[in-house]
Amino acid sequence: DWLPLFLILQGEIARKDSYNIMKTREKLIYGARECVLQNGSLGASVKSIAKAAGVNHGLIHHYFGSKEQLYVELIIQEAKRTRELFNSVKESGNIRSFLTDLIFTKSKLIRELSALSKDSPRLEEEIKNFLIERCRDVGELLNINSYTKQLMITSSLLGLALHSSIDPEIPVDEVVDSIMESANNDQMEQTRFAV
Repeated sequence: DWLPLFLILQGEIARKDSYNIMKTREKLIYGARECVLQNGSLGASVKSIAKAAGVNHGLIHHYFGSKEQLYVELIIQEAKRTRELFNSVKESGNIRSFLTDLIFTKSKLIRELSALSKDSPRLEEEIKNFLIERCRDVGELLNINSYTKQLMITSSLLGLALHSSIDPEIPVDEVVDSIMESANNDQMEQTRFAV
């Protein structure tokens, strides 16, 4: 009679452990994201990430094996969050919010983590995948089929992010509007010649 009770309790413990593991992993990913955004990749130490996450710094090694692997997981999670934002933008039609998020939040993460990716092939691969997905997202939102044009627009947005981080007087909204208008005009031009 005690065996079923033991198995039920053991299952309950396993569920709680799984919840705590996910919770700690998520806290560490969040802590890494915040530290990279605030202090840059070089200023995001294991201890500062753990402090931002509210956990012991040894847990980074426990859950991820290394800070670099934590960064890989961060990019994977950012890709998922960006995909969710993309899906909501497709429904709402608010393209600007997606492009703004891409410019101001995602580009800084990518820029900071790219500096570390040369020593981490896995991180480099995840960043590459992230950027390819963003090109396709931008293409789908702006109805652009050509990957070259998707790449050109996404690169323009990421370049705008870099430039505006150095020169805060750049009229970012105006430039984004111009990029979107250019993409729309290009689409209209293609449609006119296709008819």
